Amino acid sequence: MTQDLEVTLPSGRVARFRRPKVRDQLEAQRVVGLGNPGGLIYGVIARVATIDGAAVTYEELLDLDLEEGNALVAAVMDTGGKGPFAASLERMFSGSQ
Repeated sequence: MTQDLEVTLPSGRVARFRRPKVRDQLEAQRVVGLGNPGGLIYGVIARVATIDGAAVTYEELLDLDLEEGNALVAAVMDTGGKGPFAASLERMFSGSQ
């Protein structure tokens, strides 16, 4: 089942996420480095998200306003564990450390 997630960021821009795949985790680890588990979520977001229809790179995410970055992380992690990506991301990050 593929289900995209769309959220409006504090700036009014729209972020759209596709479901992550194994290749997204592996590529994010390659870009971010295995010694940077905190950056892994942004590496995955860079692989699966667009903002206002445009792809976004890991480096571009690092330059976002913190409020925007936190909104992206909150959208994909969904702290209640009910979001469309919550289960796969929880497994992805629990295995990365």
